[in-house]
Amino acid sequence: MAANLVRKKRIGSISFAVALCLVGMGSVAHADDRAYMADSAGALGIVDLTTGIYTPISPASGRALSAGLGEANGSLYGGFLNSGILQKVSTSGATAGSLTAVGNGTTNPQFVDGLGSTTSGLYALDFYANLLSVDPITGVATQINLNPTGLSRVVSAYALSSGSSALYYAFNYCLYQLNTATGAPTMLGPLGGGDPADCNPNNKYLGLLTSPLQFFAMVEVGGTLYGVDSIQKIYKVNKSNGLATYWAQIVSPDNHTTPYPSNIWGLAPYFQTCTNLPIMVTGATPVYFSSLQSAFNGVASGVTIDIEGINFTENPNFNGNKAVTLKGGYDCDYVADSSYSKITGTLTISNGTVTVSNLIIH
Repeated sequence: MAANLVRKKRIGSISFAVALCLVGMGSVAHADDRAYMADSAGALGIVDLTTGIYTPISPASGRALSAGLGEANGSLYGGFLNSGILQKVSTSGATAGSLTAVGNGTTNPQFVDGLGSTTSGLYALDFYANLLSVDPITGVATQINLNPTGLSRVVSAYALSSGSSALYYAFNYCLYQLNTATGAPTMLGPLGGGDPADCNPNNKYLGLLTSPLQFFAMVEVGGTLYGVDSIQKIYKVNKSNGLATYWAQIVSPDNHTTPYPSNIWGLAPYFQTCTNLPIMVTGATPVYFSSLQSAFNGVASGVTIDIEGINFTENPNFNGNKAVTLKGGYDCDYVADSSYSKITGTLTISNGTVTVSNLIIH
C-alpha cells in the first residue's frame, strides 16, 4: 500500500497519537461521506459511510424512528411506524435527538417503513404502498396516486432512499426507481445480482434470487447510493442495475471493531451549519483558518490546531522549524472531537515535528 505521507531529507518528524489512518490511492472519498443514522433503540448518531465508524449524538430513547429519516430544507425529519405524524429531529446541542411533531397528522395516511427524501422534497409510503408527498412545513401528506407502485407492502424488508436526486425504493430483494409525479416504479435489478426477471411480482417475496439481499435503510451521499442490511453492513448500490457491493461494517462507538448492536431504521445525508471556519487555534482569542496549510504557516511552535471532522482536499507541506499538534474530528463548536477529519491529498512534513490524532489521509 502506498501511503500519501511524504517525509523529506529526514528533517521533519511526525508522531501518531490516537488514530491516523493512511489510505492507499485506490481508495475513494467524497467531500463528506457521513449520514445521520436512527436505530431500533431510538438512538441518533452520525455514521461514516467510508469506515463504518458511528458517533452517537443522542442516547437510546426507546422511541425508534421506525418509518425512517428524510432531509428537507436543511432539517432532519423522521416518522414512526403506523403513524401519520411527521417528526422534526434536532441534530445539535443539548436538544440533539429530540422530536417535535409537525402538524397533528390526524388526516394523514399512516407512514410505514418508507420515509425518505429527494433533493426536492419529502416522501413516504403508506400501508398499501401508496406514495405520499409530505410537506415539511405543515406535515400534511398527500397521496400521489392510488396504489401507483403496484407493489405489495407485505414483504420482509423495504426502504426509501434519502437525499437522492431520484427516489429509490429497496423492495425486498430488488431496487426500483419511483416516479415522484406518478409513483410508478421502474425495476432496476436485484440487489444481490442475478436475473432481473426474478424481481417480477410473483417472485418478489419468495427469495428465489441467487444471492438475496435486503435493505432496511438507504441514503445517497456525494452521488453514491448506499444501503444497509439487517446486520448493519453498508453496501454501495449501482443506480443503473441495482447491484450492491459490500463496502463497510457499521461498528460500535466503544471499540470501532464490534458490529453495531441495533438495527438501522433510517439514514439521511449529514449536514451542519457552521459559522466558524473549519480550523481553529485556541487562545485568549481563537484564530480560525480555512486550510491546513494556512494554519501551519500562521501559528507558532507548541500550539494545537483543532480541525473539524470534514474532508480537506489539499496537499499541505509543513516546512517550518516548529512543533504542532493536529487534532481532528471536531464538531462546529470545537467542543467534541469524537469523529475524524480527512485529507484527500498528500501530507508532507519537510521540517519540524507534527503530532496527529483523529486524521484519515486518502
